[in-house]
Amino acid sequence: MTPDQLAKFSEIRRLLAEGYRIHAEQDDGIHMPSDGLCEVGYPTAYSDEEGCGGIEAHALMIYSYVLGPSRKHHFFKGRGWGDCSTFYSDDPFATALRQVQSWLAEQAARLCE
Repeated sequence: MTPDQLAKFSEIRRLLAEGYRIHAEQDDGIHMPSDGLCEVGYPTAYSDEEGCGGIEAHALMIYSYVLGPSRKHHFFKGRGWGDCSTFYSDDPFATALRQVQSWLAEQAARLCE
């Protein structure tokens, strides 16, 4: 993981923790034991010129039943067909960070209703 990815990943984890804390205090308490699970993916030995030697992560998965629109949310480097739980971009960590920020904004809006 590059230093930039690590900084974004740390912020994602911090925001997820904040969202789950707010959920526990305000909502019905329903949650899944895997909420907040994150998996970082690296390219295979055959998918790029660096093989297994590169430090740049190419994928991130966030499991978030409580905050997101789906249970598993996948963020991949590159191009592809996305939907509400699968995203492709040149910077999957930045895309994931924006999505988690939007989940917390939606959570805050629900609490203000």
